[in-house]
Amino acid sequence: MDGANALSKKNLGHHDLGTMTWGIMTWRIMTWGTIKRGTMKLRISLLLLTLALAVSSTLTAHAVCSNATIQGTYAFTIHGTILNSDGSTLLIDGLAKTTFDGKGNLTQLDAVAVNGNVAPGWASNTGTYVVNPDCTGTFTVTNGNQPPVHLQMIIARSGNTIHDVVTDPGFATTAEAERVGVPKQ
Repeated sequence: MDGANALSKKNLGHHDLGTMTWGIMTWRIMTWGTIKRGTMKLRISLLLLTLALAVSSTLTAHAVCSNATIQGTYAFTIHGTILNSDGSTLLIDGLAKTTFDGKGNLTQLDAVAVNGNVAPGWASNTGTYVVNPDCTGTFTVTNGNQPPVHLQMIIARSGNTIHDVVTDPGFATTAEAERVGVPKQ
């Protein structure tokens, strides 16, 4: 230990707890959290990190979405329950491959298990969607003679992830989706 550090420790009553290394930086850890070495590098690193987070937060906070944000194909995982009027419940689990055209229309293939039973093959569906500038939205999926399913969604990660919930009465069903393909321009 050099004389300057020994003197400052003696005058301030600090005790040396050892050193801490993170990456290429090493700090001498003192009681009361005093950092003796690498202080300028630490301050610069913290300043740069703060600036990067501020810019990132500003860009994320001002993200503007549209129907084109989710143009492409997504793999959905579906989980939930249907609450019947007689008090019985149906457990729902499934998968869907949904393609959004960027203009408000969608096509979907799904396989949904009801109480553990899946109909053979894939059900083919169509629908429409609207994405709001705040990255929320709605979509409706229609499957032949079945009643349409209405959903609300939140778009995250620059359009690479969708979270949704069915809004029809009696449904307690949500889904998570990840983008698996973007159409070629």
